[in-house]
Amino acid sequence: MAEFDRIAPVYDETRGSLSAVALEALRTTLTQSATTSVLEVGVGTGRVSIPLQNLGWVVTGADLSTGMLLRARRKGLRRLVRANAEHLPFADATFDSAILAHVLHVFDDPSAALRETARVTRGRILALLRSSSGSPPNNERRRQVWTLLQELRAQYGLPSPARPRRWWREAALLRSAPPLEIHELPDSSPGRSVEDWIVGLEKRAYPGLADVPDDVLQRIVRELRQRIHDLPAQGPRKERLAVWRPEQLKDLPTLVPGSTADTGAFGEPAAGREPGPGHAR
Repeated sequence: MAEFDRIAPVYDETRGSLSAVALEALRTTLTQSATTSVLEVGVGTGRVSIPLQNLGWVVTGADLSTGMLLRARRKGLRRLVRANAEHLPFADATFDSAILAHVLHVFDDPSAALRETARVTRGRILALLRSSSGSPPNNERRRQVWTLLQELRAQYGLPSPARPRRWWREAALLRSAPPLEIHELPDSSPGRSVEDWIVGLEKRAYPGLADVPDDVLQRIVRELRQRIHDLPAQGPRKERLAVWRPEQLKDLPTLVPGSTADTGAFGEPAAGREPGPGHAR
């Protein structure tokens, strides 16, 4: 979790907030399932848990990154636990519901994380995921940015980022354990400009940048600004909400990939590789 500790100070300012549509979908599902206590696995800086806490739920956030937990604490999230998602320090059926928001691609073993979440939950398990219907203009825009970034890293003698961003896992998990419900959420969050992405790059807010010297990073940033300023803004992010009962996940098999693509900043596939299922963000 050292990487998330590193980016914690700039995480919120380089990511969008929880959309109103996503918050309403979570609120509706939690209300319908008569939830009082909620566990968020992979709570990060509290971007999901704090709005739910403000709406009256008793929310506990679990995360392995101390840096992220400190940010969540400073923002007012009251119940926090440092824990590995695959080994949660709670008794069976402790929580009414649990939430995993855009974190399944991060876990080393997302199946184990879901099984463990199911163990400590007695009601519903909710996961915010990328939508299955990506925006082609967004995908093409991101490919162009990623291709240029890889080209510039090679030009300055830097290897391709080695952090795996296994977005294929989301689609594979849905095939292994079809949800009780799945909701495609309407577009709601505003798009981001190319400059927004470059500022995040400049602040090292994305994975795969820790090895880049300051002077090289500044040269890459300058060249990116010169060469991609005319790309269109990113469209709204498409999301979906999956809902399971705990018993659907307790025997979830471990995923075995057919192949994986190393990725880094912006979460794009390595050069020459097409994005796998669910790669639409």
